[in-house]
Amino acid sequence: MEFLLKKIGPIENARIQLGDLTVICGKNNQGKSYATHTIYGFLRTWTSHLYSQALSIDQDFISGLITTGRAEIDARDYVSRVQKSLSIISAQYKSSLGEIFSANSAEFAQSEFDVKFDLLPLDLSDEYSSDTTKYSVKIVQCYKEANSHILQFILNKEDSTAVRGYRSSLPFIITELIANFFTRKEFPNPFIISSERTGIHLFQKELDINKNTLVDYLMRMDKKKSFDPFDLMNETLSRYSLPIKANIDIARDGENLIKENSIFKDTPEISGYIERLLGIEYEIQNGQQIVKTKALKGKKKKVIPFYLASTSVRALSDLNIYIKHIAKHGDILIIDEPELNLHPENQIKMARLFAKLVNRGIKVFITTHSDYILKEINNLVMLSSDLDNKSVLINQLGYKEDEYILPGSIKAYMAQDGITSIEVDSLGLKSTTFDEAIDSISRISQELFTSIEDTITNKAGSKQKKYTNKKHD
Repeated sequence: MEFLLKKIGPIENARIQLGDLTVICGKNNQGKSYATHTIYGFLRTWTSHLYSQALSIDQDFISGLITTGRAEIDARDYVSRVQKSLSIISAQYKSSLGEIFSANSAEFAQSEFDVKFDLLPLDLSDEYSSDTTKYSVKIVQCYKEANSHILQFILNKEDSTAVRGYRSSLPFIITELIANFFTRKEFPNPFIISSERTGIHLFQKELDINKNTLVDYLMRMDKKKSFDPFDLMNETLSRYSLPIKANIDIARDGENLIKENSIFKDTPEISGYIERLLGIEYEIQNGQQIVKTKALKGKKKKVIPFYLASTSVRALSDLNIYIKHIAKHGDILIIDEPELNLHPENQIKMARLFAKLVNRGIKVFITTHSDYILKEINNLVMLSSDLDNKSVLINQLGYKEDEYILPGSIKAYMAQDGITSIEVDSLGLKSTTFDEAIDSISRISQELFTSIEDTITNKAGSKQKKYTNKKHD
């Protein structure tokens, strides 16, 4: 799958393919966040536009599903229909950019967006099962046996009352399940962590309180006029871009999210990674997020409110929630500046975490200014090589067997006068803008060091000369 972006913010022209690990690096104000948020917006919203696209769900199919609780289709009959619908959706997506960025649509009047993908050849070898994902109850299950081309749909009859309430939505639900089957590998489910994350966690509660107070005041001010408080709340929230809205939702819904388990429930090496990295424990008590610091010798763990926690703790809170309670196979985790507020040692550990996630079926997409992260990614690429005494070397260098990245699984890009591809080989990323900056500061340091040495030498020589002349006098 390849994304084509033109005239979106500072991006004049960009082609971006998603890898198992996708990296965009480069200077400030070159379009990294524009690219990230545009791609996230498409992956997040494309299914909501399916309903306006005709996938020709026959009414007899819906009637049969309601009557018998089961129905089926031949997946091969829907390839061209799904492909056509998705092509239309990608072409129309540019009209949504104003909403995605919470900006005036006129700003994107000249923008272009397209997604290149191909559903063929259709791989029917795997067993497949999926439930409806956007509703509070399980309504329909989609199932396919291995090496079969028949998609079976099974209505949940155990909760008939709840299902009855969604009966009018069944055509939309079936449409989404069909589309998800065909795109499960091409269009991953996105989870984004924006660079504004620390501020969101710090002020989210106060923003909600202020909105509730305003709504209450307006309701009491004039009860005779028709007024919907939720319209006001939605209007307020619409001032934020879609990624920020998503992060606000995570901050608001943390108490419910922690009741769920991710695919790493039984993998403490992954689920506890962030808390070990920071030396703390995240908890929610009485609806409030708190932090427990690591117990020191002879002392109990210290409990502090979240707003008093360090910026690094706040910056990694969403990532911790995702890994522990949300992550599913096939997801794409998108992080703006994963190095935010982190010591270089922890930036290196973050790169290793990305490798662990990639090797367990989670795609990772980052934008970064961190030379430490990129250099460690290069190390992890070299670690994937067929080396002599590899296991011994891994142990000596302090790595683990799952901390490697194959060069072919990485797509890397440079944001500088556009967004261009960076070659990745067995040694890692070929070049970055950081190399130039590092070379420049190293050269300056060397010249200053040499100048200081020369000055000291000259002064010492001058003193010695004066001493010698004085002695002869």
